[in-house]
Order: sequence, then C-alpha cells, then structure tokens
Amino acid sequence: MIFLIFIFLFFLLIYEYNSKQKINFIYIYIGIILILFSGLRYMYGLDYNSYKGLYFSTNPSFSSIEFLFSKFMLVIKSLSNQNYYIFIFINAFIAILTKIFFIKKNTRYFFLSIFIYFTVIFLVYDLGLLRQSLAMGIISIGFLFDEKDKNISFIFYVIAVFVHITSIIILFVFLFYKIIPKFHYNNCLIIILLILAYLIGNFILPIYINDIMNKLINSEYLLWKINFYLNNYPNTGISLNLIRGFFIIFLILNSNIKNKFTIYYILGLIIYSFFSFNVQFATRFFSYFLIM
Repeated sequence: MIFLIFIFLFFLLIYEYNSKQKINFIYIYIGIILILFSGLRYMYGLDYNSYKGLYFSTNPSFSSIEFLFSKFMLVIKSLSNQNYYIFIFINAFIAILTKIFFIKKNTRYFFLSIFIYFTVIFLVYDLGLLRQSLAMGIISIGFLFDEKDKNISFIFYVIAVFVHITSIIILFVFLFYKIIPKFHYNNCLIIILLILAYLIGNFILPIYINDIMNKLINSEYLLWKINFYLNNYPNTGISLNLIRGFFIIFLILNSNIKNKFTIYYILGLIIYSFFSFNVQFATRFFSYFLIM
C-alpha cells in the first residue's frame, strides 16, 4: 500500500511539473488517503504497541509538562469507550490535516511538497511517532500565524510543548528571532556557526551532557528518557540529514537571507549539528523544521 501511494504521488508530481493547470480539490483526496492509511492501521508503527499500553494504563508515564497529550488521550478514551483505534484515527486526523493545510497554504508546488512530506515526515512520524506527529501538526498551525499574529503563533508553540517536550526547540527559535530580529545573518557567520555547533556537539557536549541535564531537569521521567537515548542510540556521525542540510545552505548562500522560515531552517540545522552526537536528540529536535 505504501508503494502504491508513493507511485500515485510520483505521477502527480510529474503531472504538476508538465502542466500549468491545477487539479482542483485533489489535495483533499490526498489528505483523505493519508489520514485513512495512518488512522486505520493495525499493529503498524514504531510506537503503536507502546502507546496502546499507555492508553489503557491508569497512570501514563508522560512528563508532567506534557499533560495536554495525556488529557487528550483521556478525553478520547472516555468518549470512545476505551477504543484505542478511535484514538489512533483522531490523532492521525489532526496531525495530518494540519500539516497538509500548512503545505497547501505555503507552496507553489503542492505535489512536490506532498511527495517530500510523504517520504520524509509521513512514513516516519505519522505512521509511528504519535505524540510528536501531533506536536508537529500543532506547530504547523503556529507557522501559519507566524507572519500575521505572533501572539497566536506563540500560543500554538506553547501548546505543542505540552504535547511533546522536544517541540520546545521551536519556542526557543521563535523567541530568539523575536528578541534579535535585526541580527545580521551573513553567509560566513552561518558556516562558522554550523561548524562550531558540530564540533561542540560531537567533542564537548557528550562529555558534560549528563551533568548539565541533572542540574537543569527535575523530572524523573525526562531524565530517564534522556539517559535511555544516550545509552541506546549511537553517534550519528555526519549523517545524510546533515549533508542534505548543508547542501540546502549552500543553495541559498548566494541569496539574501531575509525570509523568516529560511532563518528558522538555518537555526534548525545549527541545532541539528549541535545535537548530532546522538541520533535521537538530533532527529527529534530537527523534525519540526522539516515541515518548512
């Protein structure tokens, strides 16, 4: 089924490239297909069984910060007579619809963007990482308001943090950009920051990260999660994502870096470089910038 969807989107991409006509309402059908595929899946996905256990647990082991997701799960649980499949579907509906809506509003080449979304985000997050997928959808709505109303955008970013703690990285980037909006982003500075972030992240941060986390974090759940990632996932090295990111940077070096989302993405790459010593830290934080 995944292969068929891939082929379908690929042919739509070819059609979009060769035709100046828009296929009206096709994005609705694509959204329905993706929502049904993710929402009606059975025993498929990285977190399927783990969230099933949490769903039926009387005391789900989420961080106290992530209380909105646990409340969301409890509401669905009570309204659906503890039906886990309804929870999966509603989660998929919100997470995917918000992302597709963002893509529709912010791209000239819808099928190209959907094709990238399907291969990079949907197959990994929307088919497995339930909570982070939902947080990414909420952040997508925040992105829509980023240029029009920063206060509304900020609210959505905060809501996402209460769903999945890793989305706090977007909040930091948003506040950084708001506090220093006229910061001069020149090409040389970007390259220096990327290199410094990678060097610090791979040769200094791994030595001190346990001490830093123990001093900054009081939550036993978060400390357990961090230690689990540190002890069970290897060094990423110079991964394909990092190489791809640097390639994108070089593509835009000759242009003026004034677009806010371009700056967001560059800051995301710097964060990715900083945490590239661990595959979970790097990809979990950087995933929110993939939406752009």
